[in-house]
Amino acid sequence: MAREAVCPIHGPYDIRLGACPRCGRAAVPGSEDATSVSTRPSFGSPHPEAPQAGGKGEDATIVVGHEALPAQPAPAPATPSPPPWPPSQAAPPQPKPWPDVARAPAQPAEDAEATVVMKQPSKSIPLAWLAVISGPGAKPRTLFTLGAETVIGRTKGDFLLKGDPMVSGQHVKIRLEQKPGDGRQVFVLYDLASANGVYAGNKDNYRNDESRVYRHELADGDYLLLGDTTLVFKQVDS
Repeated sequence: MAREAVCPIHGPYDIRLGACPRCGRAAVPGSEDATSVSTRPSFGSPHPEAPQAGGKGEDATIVVGHEALPAQPAPAPATPSPPPWPPSQAAPPQPKPWPDVARAPAQPAEDAEATVVMKQPSKSIPLAWLAVISGPGAKPRTLFTLGAETVIGRTKGDFLLKGDPMVSGQHVKIRLEQKPGDGRQVFVLYDLASANGVYAGNKDNYRNDESRVYRHELADGDYLLLGDTTLVFKQVDS
């Protein structure tokens, strides 16, 4: 094995060269017997240029520079974090706005279609009335306008003859009816089971016994006797 010398700067080299081939520094005396680099200073050892003490005849090794630190191991690759659980769901896409559409103005209430329930038109009522001529029932010239159905009595009815004690509580009923045959509307008088009856006729005979009626179709100008009160029926031709 070739012997080595140690350059204090560049380290060991073949002693047979006589000097460091890199810097020309001569071999360190007393190092001829050195065969190898036996020791190197650890990190934190005395200054590299200070020779270590050695006795005569001992192999001396001059160490140049600090020992290189061992290479740091490469950091382990980072372990990827596991995906979150449960996996987060992407937010749903926002719906695209619809294009503006012109809206028709709201229809006014009077223009909107509506379902109208039509009632059966009522038949017109002919204009007719009873007028008091004489008697205690009511003042003369008192008029009672007739409707589709009218009740006359002393205490109950549409028209009252309060001053005549001979008149029953509900004496007569006059109702508008359609006459069979020609379809004309006529007012028909009915006796409501009065105590003293009902008499109808013309001005000359309405008081006669034979003029008592239980149902009578009234005609314009008929005279009526209810108790002691006389009335006349009047109707305007329609």
